[in-house]
Amino acid sequence: MKPIHLAAAVLFATTPMAMAQEKVQISYSGILSVANTSGTSLEGDYFYGNGDVSFRWSTANNFKFGTDFGIETFDFLHIEDFIEFSSYYAAGVVEGRFGKMSIGMPRGVMEQYFNVHALGGSEFYDLAFLLIGTDFVKLLKLQTSEEMELYGVRYDGKIGKIEVAASTFKLSEAPVYIDEIVARYDTGQWSVSLGTSLLDVYGFSQRSSSIEVHGYAGKFSGGMVYNKLEAPTLPDLVRVFASYDINEMIKLNTQVTHYQIKGYSDSNIYSFDLTYNNKTGAFFNAGIIKSELSGDNIFDVSLGYKF
Repeated sequence: MKPIHLAAAVLFATTPMAMAQEKVQISYSGILSVANTSGTSLEGDYFYGNGDVSFRWSTANNFKFGTDFGIETFDFLHIEDFIEFSSYYAAGVVEGRFGKMSIGMPRGVMEQYFNVHALGGSEFYDLAFLLIGTDFVKLLKLQTSEEMELYGVRYDGKIGKIEVAASTFKLSEAPVYIDEIVARYDTGQWSVSLGTSLLDVYGFSQRSSSIEVHGYAGKFSGGMVYNKLEAPTLPDLVRVFASYDINEMIKLNTQVTHYQIKGYSDSNIYSFDLTYNNKTGAFFNAGIIKSELSGDNIFDVSLGYKF
């Protein structure tokens, strides 16, 4: 069954149940944008969309049942040979004092617990980090065909002041497995996140581990993410980032990404961007990315809407 058909089936099955309840909670969030990138051989306009909608209804014993749906898509416009990347998410959810359990095709935990501002504000170039193993679930979801899907179970909970999450996935039609676990301690002024994921493909495994430190002080915020990949030909990453709120609508972002291929060379990528966020949800972003390795100056300008 195609992902969109499965999502529709779950929606139609659960909507009558939700409508029968006195209190139905519906929440949604997402982003839609059109951008232009230039400065390399791959230039042009592209579309990016990423969104979620959740349905929840309560029972007399303080349990909540519901469904989560999501979609992420990326496509270069006016380039016929460019492959569109799309992923769909649909999961049944049970919530209680024990936490939240999601079953079906939920989002991965690494994506939601390690969420650094896109490099230069460019969603396109930020996707490149997926290719070196920073998020195995998102990588497989965007690249697999409609004939194969990534099914799994996810748990989110809290132990004292520490948030914890874990998930396990299996790719249909192939012996490919992904396991993830994350823990985060957040004081409101600063936070520390630790996570690791294991990808097993036909018996060959590859592990990716990350640590993130994030802090806030007045109009300034910043932090660092270190990602270590247990693979001989793929690099370890260090991303140092900082932001400054000029006012309620304008923010400056800068980032330095250092990567090192084991036994080979290392290099840096520098980025700077400015974001204007209107109170209506509309936004404008303009950024530049400088690579030491290629010497390219990459420019990315985007216009979109957040909801």
